Amino acid sequence: MNRLIISLALLGIFLGAGFLGTSYANNTTDRIYHELSVGTKLMKTGDHQAAREHCIKAEKIYTENENFMTIFYNRDDLNYMGEILSSAVDLAHKDSQQDFLSTCSLAQTALVHMKNGGIF
Repeated sequence: MNRLIISLALLGIFLGAGFLGTSYANNTTDRIYHELSVGTKLMKTGDHQAAREHCIKAEKIYTENENFMTIFYNRDDLNYMGEILSSAVDLAHKDSQQDFLSTCSLAQTALVHMKNGGIF
């Protein structure tokens, strides 16, 4: 009987940890998506400096959580996301509005696909 209770307790701990980890990973991708959305809106209104700041913030969120997210997302997907975000930051610094907007749109699409099971 004690083994059953211990097994059920461990199962509950592992399921809880998995649920919390998945929720945190999804929340992180939502935060990145939100920062890119705000950056896109600001770039469209002509506020290039604020758009840069939001794009940099999105990349910072990604880099701070990349190692944790490898547990829940495919490493190739995360590498691809990192490349897209880096190029978006570079384009934001060059005031290339159309290229910036298309790169942010690509990043947002990749985030949605990543959350739904992977890009590759």
